[in-house]
Amino acid sequence: MQQFIYRFLFFPFFYLISLIPLRIMYLFSDCFYFVTYYLIGYRKKVVLDNLHRSFPEKSPKEIKAIARKHYRFFTDSLFETLKKLSISEKELRRRVEIEHYAEMYQLYKDKHSIIVVMGHYGSWELGGARIGLEEGHPLICIYKPLHNKMMDQLFLYIRTRFRGEVVATKNTPRVMLANRNRETAIVFLADQTPLLLSNSHWVKFLNQDTPVYRGTAQLAQKFDYPVVYAVVRRPKRGYYKVSFEVLTMDPKSLSDLEISRRHTRRLEEDIIAQPELWMWTHRRWKRAHQKPKDVQAVV
Repeated sequence: MQQFIYRFLFFPFFYLISLIPLRIMYLFSDCFYFVTYYLIGYRKKVVLDNLHRSFPEKSPKEIKAIARKHYRFFTDSLFETLKKLSISEKELRRRVEIEHYAEMYQLYKDKHSIIVVMGHYGSWELGGARIGLEEGHPLICIYKPLHNKMMDQLFLYIRTRFRGEVVATKNTPRVMLANRNRETAIVFLADQTPLLLSNSHWVKFLNQDTPVYRGTAQLAQKFDYPVVYAVVRRPKRGYYKVSFEVLTMDPKSLSDLEISRRHTRRLEEDIIAQPELWMWTHRRWKRAHQKPKDVQAVV
């Protein structure tokens, strides 16, 4: 019954919405922003608390200005993600530009698999799709399955339209082993709260003690894959730029703590530069109080 609902009601409904031109979608987004920020106040306290702790030097007026910009971007990104259901390759290339890709492509030609580290920053959904159009590494995106089965199925379709695979977090080591003999890019969204604090580093991130999942760095060392940081910036509404930076070509020469520190620091720099693009609705520091007293967060 669930599959019937998904196939004949749920998916067609969202697909039809995705056919609306993006310029019209943004009008809907403006209305949804007003409802979300002013009427419902969706996670408004979480957003404001996160911003106050992250930017203690900013005034309440400045914090509220960032929050409003964030909610505008947040509602835009919901409609942009839906647009991925039907967006053409030509339109995707026009709206999302790839920068500094030569080094990435050279790694592919040199037969290096890589680990790509991103954050919930900018339109990682559109950015990931656009990367998939480039000649080079096939993408394997690591994700946490959604609890709602129909939404999970919808997002699986969205994320695999453009030469991408998705793999549940728990299956990551097995899939990396299975693909050991071909050049792949394993993509992690590395700013999520770790499930196991025992397998975490504590890093100073946006002025707060923050647990960072060690597994990304440990897998880079285990498989000896170069680590690349990717970011999706937004120069103006409806347009994005994806850029890359190699953090290390030799992960075994670094501690897993140093690898974690590097990608966390790069994300922090991008957030400070354009804070409204990060996912402030996420309770990123909900477990900060569980930091062991004898552990010092690394700067």
